[in-house]
Amino acid sequence: MPMMSDVSDDNVIVSIPVGEHAAGPLTAHELRVAVLVIRGLTNEQISATFGVTSRAIEFHLTNIYRKLAINRRSQLATALLHRGIVDIAKT
Repeated sequence: MPMMSDVSDDNVIVSIPVGEHAAGPLTAHELRVAVLVIRGLTNEQISATFGVTSRAIEFHLTNIYRKLAINRRSQLATALLHRGIVDIAKT
């Protein structure tokens, strides 16, 4: 079983598999963006975290949605969970 990396915030733990191809079709950076979306950050907050424009985050999200065959932000957590890319638990 692949190792897991945990990201915790507001009593929510997001576990991310670590290792080659652990993120499935997503790049490492796309996965980092996706986790911040799952944690409830806005595009503007995510862009400030990475020091990029909001447009860059929109670009990453468009790629993420295309790769996961989803249409909106609200479908992201479910898509990642169903593919085993992340595991989310309440503490």
